[in-house]
Amino acid sequence: EAGAAAAEVTEVKGSSTIPGRMGRRYRRQQSNTSQSSQEQGLGVAGGALSSQVDRLRSLIDRLETRVSFDIPEEQIDIQNEKLIFIVHRKLTVSEGCEKSFRNSLKSYIEAVNVNEDCQHLSVRSFKGSSRYVIYEIWSNDKLWKEHLSSPEAKNFQHANVDNLETPEQLNTLPVPESWLKKD
Repeated sequence: EAGAAAAEVTEVKGSSTIPGRMGRRYRRQQSNTSQSSQEQGLGVAGGALSSQVDRLRSLIDRLETRVSFDIPEEQIDIQNEKLIFIVHRKLTVSEGCEKSFRNSLKSYIEAVNVNEDCQHLSVRSFKGSSRYVIYEIWSNDKLWKEHLSSPEAKNFQHANVDNLETPEQLNTLPVPESWLKKD
């Protein structure tokens, strides 16, 4: 039996790169070999340590079989790839401007809801603060940019200059349309 284990170790040693779980097992075998020679001088304390290491090893082996780290690979046709555009806005309203801001926000929401190119709009306000976050999902970045030149979007921007404590923080993210499709 020891000869078979030595043959396995020799076969693994021959490979220059040892991927994933096999590599970890090989390293454990190597450390066990060096630990067993060190444990001979430790006596009872070493035996308790050895049993804990064995329990940990079996736990790791069980967890490795449960978790899959395989990431699905997508084949994409660059010419036909459809991206949607996510817009994230952070707004902090100045004291005393809450009512004016809410009125301009309401007008903006009504205008965006009519626009078919905006797939989703969400506004979050935070209790006890004057912070708002607006999320918009657009069919693509070109349509969002066209929307920015609309009178409603311009009115909202002008109102923000007067109503906001700090300039609006704006982030955008193009995302593959297939990620948001529901089966």
